[in-house]
Amino acid sequence: MHENTPLEKVKVLYVEDDDNARDALASMLKRRVGRLFTARDGAEGLSLFQTYQPEIIIADLFMPNMGGVEMIRQIKAAGHKPFVIITTAVSESKVILDAVDVGIDKYIVKPLDLPALMDELALMAGEVEQRCSADHALPPTVLSHKKEFESSIKKEFSSFLKAATGKGPLDVKVLISDNCLELTAVGVLTPYEKTLLDNFQNIAIIKQNRQLFFSIKGEEIRRLIADCLNMDVEVSEIAIDVKQDIHKLIFHWKG
Repeated sequence: MHENTPLEKVKVLYVEDDDNARDALASMLKRRVGRLFTARDGAEGLSLFQTYQPEIIIADLFMPNMGGVEMIRQIKAAGHKPFVIITTAVSESKVILDAVDVGIDKYIVKPLDLPALMDELALMAGEVEQRCSADHALPPTVLSHKKEFESSIKKEFSSFLKAATGKGPLDVKVLISDNCLELTAVGVLTPYEKTLLDNFQNIAIIKQNRQLFFSIKGEEIRRLIADCLNMDVEVSEIAIDVKQDIHKLIFHWKG
C-alpha cells in the first residue's frame, strides 16, 4: 500500500507574476504536493495564505501590486511561520539580505534548478511533518472523550452561527482526528444569499463575503472551540462551496 510522502501531505502557495513560468512550475508541483495554490502577485498570495494557511511558500521577489518580501513580511507579522523560498533573477547581496531579514528559508536565483528545488521542498515538508507530530498531536484527554467533545462543539457552533447571521445551519458535522478538527456546516446561506444565487455571477461575491465573515469571526470561533476542548487550537483552512452550501473550517492543535 502506498503511503504518502511528507511532500504529498503539505499545502504549497506559489506566487509568480510571469504566467509562463507560473504555469510550468505549477504543472509539476500539482503532481507532487498535497495541495497547490497559485497567485499572480503578493496581494493575491496574501489573500490565499490567509484563507488556506499553506505550510510552504514559493514566491518571486519582484511583482506588481505587492512583491514577495512585503507579502512575507505581513504574513510573519501576523504570527505565521511558513517555510519560505524566494525566487528571482536578481542576485545582488543587498536584495538577498532584505529577503533574509523578513525570515525566508531559501533564496533561489532564476532560472530555477528544478531538482534542487524539489529536494529543498522535500526537506521542508519533512520538517513540517515533524512540527505537526510535536505540536499538533491529539491530547489523550480529548481522545478519550472524543464523542462528547464533538457533540459539544456542534451545539456551540450551531448557536454561534444563528446568533451571528440570523440563521442556524441545517446540520453541523464535527470530526476530531489525531492532528486536526474538521468543522463542516451545511445549509448556512441566508434567504437573501440564496436569492442572489439565481444570478450565476453572484457566486463569487457570496463566497468572498463568507470567507470574509469567517476570517473576521475566526478568533471568536477559535475561542469557542478552545473553550469546549480546554486547549488551544489554530485555524489552518477555510473552504467555502457556495453551490452546495457547505462551509468547512479545519483547526490544528497548538498543544
